[in-house]
Amino acid sequence: MAATAKSGSGVPTTSKAPLSKSTDSPKPSTSRRDAGDVSDVSEHTSSAVSATGGDSRAEQTNFPENIHKRLNALRHIHMETRQREVELQTAIFKLEAEHYRNLEHLYRKRQDIIIGKYEPSADEGKFALGPRADIPTSPDDGQMGIPKFWLVVLNYAAHTADMIHPQDVAALEFLKDVRVEYKDSPLAFTLIFESLPNPYFTNTTLTRYFEYGLDMSPAQLYSSSGLMPTKTEGCEIKWKEGKNLTKRGPAGGNVNSKDDKRVDSFFDFFTPAIVDLGKIGQMLAEGEDEDLMEKAEQAGIEYEIATALRTRIIPRALLFYTGEADTDGVDDSDYSGEYSESEDEGAEGLSEEEGGSDNETDARKASKGGR
Repeated sequence: MAATAKSGSGVPTTSKAPLSKSTDSPKPSTSRRDAGDVSDVSEHTSSAVSATGGDSRAEQTNFPENIHKRLNALRHIHMETRQREVELQTAIFKLEAEHYRNLEHLYRKRQDIIIGKYEPSADEGKFALGPRADIPTSPDDGQMGIPKFWLVVLNYAAHTADMIHPQDVAALEFLKDVRVEYKDSPLAFTLIFESLPNPYFTNTTLTRYFEYGLDMSPAQLYSSSGLMPTKTEGCEIKWKEGKNLTKRGPAGGNVNSKDDKRVDSFFDFFTPAIVDLGKIGQMLAEGEDEDLMEKAEQAGIEYEIATALRTRIIPRALLFYTGEADTDGVDDSDYSGEYSESEDEGAEGLSEEEGGSDNETDARKASKGGR
């Protein structure tokens, strides 16, 4: 079902999720298997422990000796295939990093257009995938760049839409760029959210770092689905007085009082609850802890979100802004049709993946503050 932002929020009506949140933690899903992609870090690490911890199904089953011998032979084969899988995903990750670096000059030009530093030429301002009628536009409104670009992108993408809460919207309007920085040794990546000067925090950039461990224990390798993160780091957000969006003052009063309460926020992403991801399985094996289980599950969710940002949302940001991107199983047909009639006339010639331009006008309207 299409979601509509609260009046005046400036978020497009083409978003995939409402800005008002349920109390449940979001758990996006994806059918893609990108380098290092997992559905849940905690599931992987806990199953790795059970593989050798004495409580696995294999050890509970009393196999005949001849069958047990053959199963052990299969386990040796399985271990070798897992090792080859890790090597493959490591190579893919390094190729991805090299590819991204080769495109950085284009991403810098994209950023310059978004923030109004570069004005496209007349030829650059024309585009068509094939014979099609020009898309109707409104008169030039004098705005520089593409206002609220990254807010629109993050609110449309299925993986990040649920992260955005009403109090976050105004701060996210100041996003200048979202990009990736890769490292080869150790194998790692950092998501960088760069902001313009704003009333909320003094940081120029906010970061989230993920590092992969290539020296897996036999137990981890046995149940691994490939390359896995073993470490993550966030950053300290230097909130301005009374502007901490992760807290709410008593009875709607000023933030920073001793009675402040935690509230869900997009900016929680930069404060991971667990940083040593490689030890989640060990911690869970030491005893059932509901709080730890929730943190471990959240760690898996955040890694999946980070992977989606790295491999999908950042490279394809344009299509998320215009509403042309597919959204991993979310029903693309259930959008507001307020602006679709004029855009449908020019949709012929677009691929199925790119959809059409039904939502481009919605995005433009949102960039003007909903006018």
